[in-house]
Amino acid sequence: MQVIEIEFTARQFHATPWDAHVNEGRIEWPPCPWRLLRALIAVGYSKLDWQSDPPDKAIAMLYKLAACRPRFGLPVSVETHSRHYMPVIEGKNERRAKLFDTFLRFPSDQNRMRVVFDCELSEEERTLLKELVDGLAYLGRAESWIDAQLLDTSDELESDNVSFYWSQPADQTTTKDRVRLLAPMDVDSFAQWREEATAVATQSAVASAEASAKEKGKALSPVAKAKAIAAATEPFPIDLIQALQNDTSNWQKQGWQRPPGSQWIDYEMSRDAYIQQPLKLTPQRSQAKNPTAILLAIDGEGKHGTLRPEMRRALPLMELLHAKSVWCAEKKLNVNLETLSELTGMNVQRQPLQGSHDHAHWIPLSLFDDRHIDHVLVYAFRGFSRESVRAIGQLRTAYSKGISKLAINLVGQGSISEIYQQLLRVSGVRPTSLAILRPSNVFESVTPLVFRKFLSSHGKKLPENQIREELIERGLPEPVAVNFWPSEELVNRKLKGFVLRRHASKRQPPFERSYGLTIEFPETVATVPFALGYASHYGLGLFQARQSH
Repeated sequence: MQVIEIEFTARQFHATPWDAHVNEGRIEWPPCPWRLLRALIAVGYSKLDWQSDPPDKAIAMLYKLAACRPRFGLPVSVETHSRHYMPVIEGKNERRAKLFDTFLRFPSDQNRMRVVFDCELSEEERTLLKELVDGLAYLGRAESWIDAQLLDTSDELESDNVSFYWSQPADQTTTKDRVRLLAPMDVDSFAQWREEATAVATQSAVASAEASAKEKGKALSPVAKAKAIAAATEPFPIDLIQALQNDTSNWQKQGWQRPPGSQWIDYEMSRDAYIQQPLKLTPQRSQAKNPTAILLAIDGEGKHGTLRPEMRRALPLMELLHAKSVWCAEKKLNVNLETLSELTGMNVQRQPLQGSHDHAHWIPLSLFDDRHIDHVLVYAFRGFSRESVRAIGQLRTAYSKGISKLAINLVGQGSISEIYQQLLRVSGVRPTSLAILRPSNVFESVTPLVFRKFLSSHGKKLPENQIREELIERGLPEPVAVNFWPSEELVNRKLKGFVLRRHASKRQPPFERSYGLTIEFPETVATVPFALGYASHYGLGLFQARQSH
């Protein structure tokens, strides 16, 4: 027996049934087995580095889970909804479409559910299942944040005081309400379905090809017949694992009523699992009047959604995001840019701010590996106004060299410490990637530094003196030591090959050379993150708490 416990951390669940449109106002509850298995497969690709196909042990485990009809232990919930007017881009025009967001809400002390698969797994398969379950961050739509775990034994079903309303496959004698859930076929049923479905499709395709050839006064050649058969069978997944990975648009394009390899199963539901009265929510006031940090997620192209820009191309991407956010503020939100100096970096005369670094820093993050940008932290020491947050939240897409489309999503806002604590709890985030957010008295380069001024062998333009001057300019203490790295160290730490110049229309560096260094302060510096030098507001010259190498 495998028992998965899912806690809905935001106390809500969003999911549209597979046979419904989002505006029908229906909720899939409980989450169907088909959705659960697809979520586990997605974690394998995004966090366990699966390549073109799941590994053999994952396939064996998924077949065992697919053969089960899981039972669901459900918390009490209430159905609610909100309405949104979403922008729809049609060429150069934009219109607003009204959408209903129907979802479930849970009382604060009853926001957990359990899923019980009555099957036995090997020790290796169970270890893999635990890794997949631990990696789940949401279920259903992205707003349905979850914290999931695989319970150690079935004894934990009764180990606490949480009461559940159990939903299980309905039989002919049940008097409870029924709900229809999408579930995978077993392996034998899938093989039989595929054989019958491809036979029908092949027969129809060959008949159509023969009729077309006959109209031209020709006989259907073996090559043409083979092509017709191949085209007819191509949409059908080879096996159940491939069916579970089939993109929704693919099977909808074929005119199919449900995903191939799936079936409808009736589950019984207790009416007591729903409450009719509205929930009484306790208002929570933000700790900070204006957030100082905004976190953006970067989702790329490819099967895994992980084809993202390399860290060395941080500068052009950060510039692009900044320019698009300013455009959104002015053109979409009709905000006077003179009031958004923390976003634009301009004064009321539309001139660059001088001697101040309180406006937005666009900081590239590589939370899941050390080579690609998967998040961007937008940080302003004095905080962002409501209009600036809205403008940054309008970002939807971007691009980078070799990647035609990147999806941008605002996933968090608050103080640096709040963002840091949240990221610590996210599965898959490398702790070392958060060093830029940690206070310390010793910092080292994490992206190359480019000097703002020409260098000299003496006076204020000495490299070390320029660093000291800029640290004081930013309100940081004077360092006790500044040590520049040899070129070999920059190569070892992958700080070579970065784009070091801004767009040609912008101010250019006095000379194009990258540096790496270690800065030691007499005391712990808590004003993090910080960056120095040319284009420090766009990802260059970034520092992090010293790591052990």
